[in-house]
Amino acid sequence: MVEHDSPDLHGNADYGTDDGTLEGLTIYECFVLGYELADVEHQICDGKAFTRMVRHENRGRIARCCRDLRRRFSMGWMSGDQTESWLLLKVEGK
Repeated sequence: MVEHDSPDLHGNADYGTDDGTLEGLTIYECFVLGYELADVEHQICDGKAFTRMVRHENRGRIARCCRDLRRRFSMGWMSGDQTESWLLLKVEGK
């Protein structure tokens, strides 16, 4: 496990997990979404610009995380993704 000194890293922040958006998902799907959110938050706290794919189910939680940590970002559907399962997240550096 990687240790972080950043005061911005909350790791346990509530990003809309009690709003019903996780209902109907398996425990494994919820784990994957939680891991992805934690990984994105870690990258945001590093302060560097990055681009990555994220699951559309995390769109609102990731947007809130970016706003809470005061990072400019954009998210859009992946070109050619017929499943509409993935979004391309671009976060600007500090």
